[in-house]
Amino acid sequence: YAQAIARKPPAEQSSAFVARAGFRAGTYDLEGAIADYDRAIAIEPEANLYLRRAYFNRKLGRIDAAIADAREAMKLAPSPESALTLADSLGYGGKSEEALKLLTEYDDMGDEHTFVVNVRSDVLGFAGKGVEGLKEIDALIEEKPGDTSLLNSSCWYRARFRVGTEGMIAICNQAVERASNAPAVLDSRALAWIASGNLTAALTDADAALKIMPGQVQT
Repeated sequence: YAQAIARKPPAEQSSAFVARAGFRAGTYDLEGAIADYDRAIAIEPEANLYLRRAYFNRKLGRIDAAIADAREAMKLAPSPESALTLADSLGYGGKSEEALKLLTEYDDMGDEHTFVVNVRSDVLGFAGKGVEGLKEIDALIEEKPGDTSLLNSSCWYRARFRVGTEGMIAICNQAVERASNAPAVLDSRALAWIASGNLTAALTDADAALKIMPGQVQT
């Protein structure tokens, strides 16, 4: 990658830095990936590059940096993707009022609606309103009974925010039985087992998820 970067004139090195950032991220060198996005942005400040850097800053817990990057992406190219990224980080950073306002503005009740609801429920959860957030997800399940990914959303949400725990495992079992993405759903149920105090079952699900997808880092 260094040789590929060196072969290009400085003004044309952005794509090469982005390529190396992808390699570094794939090998879990998030600091290195951010450094390469820094260089790419200095050459070619595009919204998608700010969004990628925001993602990695969020992964490293740098919420203020993630918010700043997402704001810059919104300035350069306002879009649902930028709005959802910004709202998610705002909610995590304790700025729920601004996040919810932004989500209302970008909720088209169409193609983006499911994504908006998932982020809005998270924002509510981070604000200590997990019960409200769960109601949003469950209402979406009623709207779209054929979307099995929403069962996983409900399972994951209940486990993360410790709400709706009475029926949590039943929901998670349904999600596993109907899963199109088994590793993700097994990961969610593993967290639900942890929340329920059953570490043996959690380990079983985590092991099963990793056998299918060894690179699923969160598991």
